[in-house]
This record gives sequence, structure tokens and C-alpha cells, in this order.
Amino acid sequence: MAMEDGVLLGSFQAAELFVKPYASYTFSGEATHASGEARYDWAVQRREAGERQWFHTSQRDVQVAYGYEYDTVPVLTVMDDVATSTFMMHGYEMLGDSALRVDAARINSMPSTELVWGETYLKSSKNFSYGGLNGNLPSPMTYSDGATPHGTNAAGWWYGKNGAGIDGMGQAFENPEHPYLLTGVVLMTAFLDVTQPTAMRCTVYRLDSVPDYDGTASVTLDAVLGDVITTGTATVTSATHSSTGGLVVFSLADTPTIDSAILVAVEGYNDEDAAGIADFSALISADIHVDEGHGELAYLKQDGQWHGLNNWFDTGEMKTGLSLFVTTQLPYLTYKYGGEDGTYHFTDNGGVMSKTIADGDSTVVTTSIEFNSWTPVWTDKWSCTLTDGEPVPDWLTIDLADQDDYNHGGVSVATVTAQPLPDGVTWREAVVRFAIPGAWLDYTFSQGTPSQHLTGDVNGDGEVTIADVNAVIDLILGGQYDPDADVNGDGEVTIADVNAVIDIILKGGAS
Repeated sequence: MAMEDGVLLGSFQAAELFVKPYASYTFSGEATHASGEARYDWAVQRREAGERQWFHTSQRDVQVAYGYEYDTVPVLTVMDDVATSTFMMHGYEMLGDSALRVDAARINSMPSTELVWGETYLKSSKNFSYGGLNGNLPSPMTYSDGATPHGTNAAGWWYGKNGAGIDGMGQAFENPEHPYLLTGVVLMTAFLDVTQPTAMRCTVYRLDSVPDYDGTASVTLDAVLGDVITTGTATVTSATHSSTGGLVVFSLADTPTIDSAILVAVEGYNDEDAAGIADFSALISADIHVDEGHGELAYLKQDGQWHGLNNWFDTGEMKTGLSLFVTTQLPYLTYKYGGEDGTYHFTDNGGVMSKTIADGDSTVVTTSIEFNSWTPVWTDKWSCTLTDGEPVPDWLTIDLADQDDYNHGGVSVATVTAQPLPDGVTWREAVVRFAIPGAWLDYTFSQGTPSQHLTGDVNGDGEVTIADVNAVIDLILGGQYDPDADVNGDGEVTIADVNAVIDIILKGGAS
């Protein structure tokens, strides 16, 4: 959020927080335009003896250790000579008539934002806060386009019905640090007048990257707009949607895993088949023109081209967010035992794995790999492949099963069996990816004794070069097997090993 002259300006910015169970996170106290003498107060709500209690610290940064129980997002209060402002991850609460004020009694009555592992609703790439200083919508939330009249606006709406060829609005979301599942798209409208049932549609596009935020030139998505990831529809009717606005919830065709930046777009609301929508407009942010380091997030589509919202308006007003949200799940997959290192070496005779693992102050002997999926996903939804998506080699057999009696989430086990090492093969290795929708863990299995040369050095000259690529190709053409050329350890020499050697070269020639 931003403060200017003691006024907190509405915006859509950094709305949700995902954390991993049993991990610590540091929250840094920052407030745009706050003075260097500003004082910071963090309030964190935690469970003590079954009840929620507020804990405070005046440190600039605060570290919070999360357990399995649902915990709240810390609330930051920033105090300086201009104003006292309270920032909450789900928006902010106005305290007082004309300024933001916090006292000990009031903060204990604030609503909390619970962290639900792996799940969030109305997530935005901007912080969704729509209240003005008097609790009303700031006036510049919808804009005219100088074209066809609609409703009470004689000029039409940039973000709704118009006659200027604008038929799409989109919000970019940054490349995530951890993949997540996209479960829905939600559009908040300022008003929506429907004369007959009409289908609205949304599209989710892959972005190679989020374009930089540029204060002097219009940004377009032409160079980075990628393939369609999924689509969705929502049927709006006069019975289900109010003319005073509300939420339009889109049902998606599937539940994709998102591992890149995306553009979430609502399009086609000015088409002939959308004539049942008599009038509507979405909301845009009312923050100031500030580059917050996230890139250009908001876009309008005119005549088939997506334009960045920054510097769009002739009046010079620069806005950075749309009221377009996503619902997501963020599954986490972890090992049950903290001492699990994700590797196992089979004897030459093979058999079922049996491993001794540290578990706190003691050790356990297990004949399987035990996983926790914190948003429970049973093994009928799992996949096991090599990291490049190729099948697990035949020398490994993996059996998956579920345990439904563990009280900290879904527990699944993998029993892994290796065949005996064949004559003439001295070493083999496979990195298996155990994956649930939205999360995975890579486990390395090996057998035999590795040779004392570089992986990929097929011709044995002490380096990995294009000559080794040619050596692998010669073996393939001759129908021969050489364990040094079986770079991916799947028991055969194929084009996959050629690609593996090339990958080593591209990474610097050593592995």
C-alpha cells in the first residue's frame, strides 16, 4: 500500500500468503512514503491453550515459525509523524473517521486472516482494498472511453460495455516460487445489468514473463503472450447477479498446475452473443503512479491487442490493478521423517529398499518412502516418472499406497524394488519424480559402483564435449550398450542420453 500526505490510497496488491508447515518466515516491515523515523509494530495471532492470542513485537522485521495448525498472517502497524497505518494481507481496516489509528483494545477485535494450507480465495496480484477514508469506494474506480453511452455514463466504460473496440480485461500474475493449482477465476463488478441469461468467458494465458512497468510508454503483451492454459465460463442472470455489482465466479474447464507467469483475462463481453449484458463495469485500483517492482500487471484488449494499463488514459491517470482474482490450491509434499535425504543406493542383488533414517533423537528403519501431502492427495492422483517426464526404468518397481489413519494430513508410502544389476553394467541411477497436482519431490535411486570419470565423458578424454555426443550417437547406430553412455541410467543408450550429454555441455561441461 502507499501513504501520501497521511492518506492511504486504495489498490490491489500482494493479497495472499502461502507458507510451508513447520517452517519459519521473516516478514520485513516496509511502508511506502513512511519516514525513516517510523515505528513498527507487528501483531501475530497464535493458538495458546486452544485459544487465539495476540503477540506483539516492535522490531522492524519479525520471524514467525509456523506449525501445522492454521495460523494468522501478521498485521503490521506503521507510525510516523504523518499518520498511523495498519496493513493486513487481506486488505486494511479503517480505524477512525479521518485517519488510521490503532490502539491495544481495537487491534484485539480485528478480524484475522487464517492461513489454510494450500488454499486461498480471491487471490490478486495486487492488494485488494476498496475502501476510501470514509468507507466508500474511491470515485475513480471506473472510467469512460469517450464512445458509446451505457447506463448513467454517457461515454461508456473502459472495463465493461463500450463502443471503442475494447473487449477484454486482464490481470497478470507473477511467476510463482512454488507451483500451485488454479481452481477458479472471479471478477468483481461495480454494477452488472442483465436482461437475459448470458455466458461470460475467461481465458488463462501463459506468459513468458511479466513486462516491466514503464511510466513513459504503453506496454503490450505481444512478445510474451503464450499458449492458452485453460478457459472458463460463468452464466450471469438478473436473478443471480445484482445491478449494484458483486462477484462473477467462472468455472474452469480443468484444474491446471501453474508454474509460470500467467494472464487471467475476461473477454467477449461486447460481442453480439453478449447482448444480454445491458451494462457492466469492473473496478480498477485507485492507487498512485508507483512502480512497485511487480511489473505491468493490468491490461486492456483493444482491436485484438493487449495494452498495459499504465499510461493508458489521456488524462495521465495511471492505474495498476483490476478487480480480477483467482482461487488456488497450493499442495505441499514433504517427507514424513526429517532425516530423509531423498536418496537410496541398492545393493547389486537388488530387492526391496530398507533404510535407516534419523527421526528426532532416535532412528527408524523403514522399507518404504513415507510422504505427507499437506492438502491430502491420495495416490490415485499421483504420478511417478523421471524428471524429464520419461517412464521409470524397468529395473525399478514402485508400489504406491495410502495410510488414512495419520492425523496431520495425507500420508502415502512408496515401496521401491530394484532388479539385480545385470552382467556388464557397473552403475545405474534414476531420479524419480513423485508428483501430486501442484507439488513434487525428486528421489535418486542408484545401484552398482560409479566409474571415476565425469558423467557424460563417453570417450574418456576427461571432459564433456561434442565428441561425446557423437560417441553416443555411434553407439545408438551400432546397437551397442556402454554404461558410460547410459547417462540417464535407464539401462539403455538412446536419444535421451544424447540430450543428457548436450545438457551437461550447456551447463558447463561437468556433472
